[in-house]
Amino acid sequence: MSSLDSPVKRVLYNEISFAIALIGVVSSAIIWISSPQKVLEIELVKLQSRLDSTEVISAKLEQIKNNDLKELHLSMQRIEDRQLDIIKAIVRLEAKIK
Repeated sequence: MSSLDSPVKRVLYNEISFAIALIGVVSSAIIWISSPQKVLEIELVKLQSRLDSTEVISAKLEQIKNNDLKELHLSMQRIEDRQLDIIKAIVRLEAKIK
């Protein structure tokens, strides 16, 4: 009976070794295939976050520009009002002098 056990054990050992090797090859192939996909997904997320931050920065810059233009317009309006007041005062002084 020991003569049967030895070949049977060898066959079982070889089949188990083959199954383990096959599992290793399949899992390595899966990792090899999915690894670039994960890298691409990570890069996509990074690009998306950069795009989002760029959009936020652009919106903030646009808001700052609009606020600066409004302030500039208000300053110009105040200067024009002061100039008109000065012209009116000069006209009044000329009228008083005559």
